[in-house]
Parts: sequence; C-alpha cells; structure tokens
Amino acid sequence: MKRLILPLLCALSIATTAQTINREVDEFTHSSKAITSWQTLKNQYGAQWKYSFRQIDSTLFFDLKINGKGYVIGRDDELYFKMANDSVVIIKAASVSQVCMGCGANGFMGSNAMGTKCTYDVSRSALALLIKNHVVKFRLQTTEGYLDLDISEEASESLRKSASLLIK
Repeated sequence: MKRLILPLLCALSIATTAQTINREVDEFTHSSKAITSWQTLKNQYGAQWKYSFRQIDSTLFFDLKINGKGYVIGRDDELYFKMANDSVVIIKAASVSQVCMGCGANGFMGSNAMGTKCTYDVSRSALALLIKNHVVKFRLQTTEGYLDLDISEEASESLRKSASLLIK
C-alpha cells in the first residue's frame, strides 16, 4: 500500500504545480488570447504574491495578485525586476489598483482577505529579458513608497518558464 501512495502523492504534487497556458480566440472580437496559470512568486510580509502572464493579440501583460495585504498601486507605478547580472527590467501599471476584499485571491482560498490585483504592461524586449535572465529581486512601487523582495531560484525559474510560454 505504501508503494502505491508515495508515487500517487508525487504525481499529484507535480500535476498541481505544472505551468500551463490557455490559448483561445474570442468568437465575438476574434482577438487571440493566451493566459498562463497563476504561479507563486513569494510568501512574505504576511501576504502571498502570485503572478500570471497574459497576451491579447500582440499586447503583453503581467498580472500580480497580493493576497493578505493590500497596496494601492497607481497608474504608471513601476515594478522592477533585478536580474542576477545586475540589469533591471521595469514595467508600468496599466491602471490604478485599489485594495478590496478578495482582490488578491486565487480561487476561493483567501477570498475573505484584503488584497490587490494589478496589471502591468510588458514590452517584447522586457519579456525577452525576463526569459533570458534570472530574477533575484523585485521592487513593487505603491502610492506609499516601495517594497523590495528577494526571489528564490525556484521562483525565478518559474517566472522564466511562464514568460517563455507566451512565445511558443
């Protein structure tokens, strides 16, 4: 029995963390859409930080959800990704994001906590740099200042894989 349970648990663990991309064409607008699965970037400051990449036609976006803490992010506030080679990629918020109940939730979990969801515009050159380099730190600019967070190697590799799904 133990020989059966361990492989099943390993398979389930791999299946639940696998990165996926959903591609479709909107039947009304004929826009092509691609959205990657939500991945964990960091658990820090009493919050869970998740992200997803999205593409509508040729426009690229980086969606960030912060669950457990709320931050107001203004239009054009910047999100910085510092790379292992000390280069920095900067993307800007596409709109104002406010704090609300459940905004940072991914599904039902955390829907009763304060959170924020923000969308950032991503250029093709920024996406290429995120795919090519390892992110070691990121800085979230808010209306009250900024937060710096270190990124684990595992989260950095996950970010690279998610970004690369859009170009396939």
